[in-house]
Amino acid sequence: MRLLILGGSQFLGRAIAAHACAAGHNVTCAARGIAGPIASGARFVRVDRDVSHGLAPLLREEFDATITRRGSGRTQRRCGHPPHRGSSTAVMKKSMVPPKSHASRR
Repeated sequence: MRLLILGGSQFLGRAIAAHACAAGHNVTCAARGIAGPIASGARFVRVDRDVSHGLAPLLREEFDATITRRGSGRTQRRCGHPPHRGSSTAVMKKSMVPPKSHASRR
């Protein structure tokens, strides 16, 4: 799976990136690059969500899921990925979500 982690250079993001890399996923960490190193095996893309066109390096990229702690729909729209809000969020393409089984319906 191609994962985009917005951040990925601090405690939670780095841990998620390390776990995803160890599981064999293709991980991209997009960050300013000032908080610390990213997980071994992840690809770093320098971005700044606080400036105009700061997400331009991600515009031509495709990901199966986006993970961020800073829930900003504006950020997701600017980099071409689905908008969402929340304090800690993961967004997956609809095609990646398994269908609900009939057994779970009651």
